[in-house]
Amino acid sequence: MKIQRIEIQNFRVFDHFTCDLTDPCLIVGNKGSGKTSLMEALAIAAGSLFLGFSDIPYRNIHKEDVRKCPVVISCQGIVNGQGISWKRTIEKENGRTTSVHAKEIEKIAQQLQQGIRKGEDIILPIVAYYSAKRWPSKKLKAIEANKPKSVILGNLNWFNPTKNYKQLWEWFKIMELIARQEGQPWEVFMAVKEAIADCSENIKDVVYDLRQEELLLKLENQEINFCDLDKQNRNLYNLLGMVADIAYRCAVLNPQLYEQATKQTPGVVLIDDLELHLDSELEKNIMNKLRQIFPMIQFIGTTQSPLITIEPQQIVNLKSL
Repeated sequence: MKIQRIEIQNFRVFDHFTCDLTDPCLIVGNKGSGKTSLMEALAIAAGSLFLGFSDIPYRNIHKEDVRKCPVVISCQGIVNGQGISWKRTIEKENGRTTSVHAKEIEKIAQQLQQGIRKGEDIILPIVAYYSAKRWPSKKLKAIEANKPKSVILGNLNWFNPTKNYKQLWEWFKIMELIARQEGQPWEVFMAVKEAIADCSENIKDVVYDLRQEELLLKLENQEINFCDLDKQNRNLYNLLGMVADIAYRCAVLNPQLYEQATKQTPGVVLIDDLELHLDSELEKNIMNKLRQIFPMIQFIGTTQSPLITIEPQQIVNLKSL
């Protein structure tokens, strides 16, 4: 799944706005320039996929989003290999968000859901929106060992991934228990741990410690509890938390891809305020790093920083709007 073009009318700060989106894409602008408004519109667009999934809620246009009527969010993109267009609108004051112009993406999603329920080998896309909320820093107690009952639930809490914090740790725990029982970890578990380790050259391995019920980051000469990293390097902690969540979602959505789950899962990931995930060791190269770890995912991020680099270079500059 990819979004290639978006057109916005009367949504939040935008009277009318259109832009093409490559993969990856960096949206640059000062505070108040409309970065978050654009990301919210993109979330509504990407989340239209869930019109066709019964277990995952989609994002409607809210009352506070309305500048005036009609409100229009129109997209062109690729969904399940098909080039399509879709649109979400509010036509009149106090009206509801329509989906009449999103029937094609809804139908594709319904077909994906039906195929999964029939046991077909289907690759599901990830859709996730990481807002300016920081990754939770609390340490959970009495973590149960669970994994989602359906692969579709890999997109659960897609609009607010920090709510997935508990499910993420529960998945890590059951994966570690399975690894100990079978004498070796499942390939998807290895893929998730490798994705986390790939964030930094200093991380040699990632281990889930059953006694501490915590991720241990193995460095060259020491081990660090993941939660302790929050006090030492908050930005790296945020980055590792986000990458762990994306990788976990890929593993749940497409376990049949085994060790390639993080490399071959497609989708759209939106990241507002990339400054929360910057770390000096990445040399402000976060977008390129994410694309290396998850090569099939379209990353769209916003920033106020002129230091972030991106290759191939596509920058949407809101400063001049």
